[in-house]
Amino acid sequence: MSEVVFISKFEDCWLDKNHLAEYFDCSPRWIVAKYEEGMPASEIAGRLKFKVSVVEPWLEERGEIKRKTKGA
Repeated sequence: MSEVVFISKFEDCWLDKNHLAEYFDCSPRWIVAKYEEGMPASEIAGRLKFKVSVVEPWLEERGEIKRKTKGA
């Protein structure tokens, strides 16, 4: 049986700080704080944009995202 993989519609889109905050269920202020700590972003048309596929591993490496399993 093959594994089912779910991909978010946001996974490879450019998001602004508000949409990234919505994706991670946090505040835009937290996103800005992480950006100031070095979270990867790009400037497009004079505005900061983020890719979940780049930001999520960066956050995991720094312990901001902790994967939980049932019973752990």
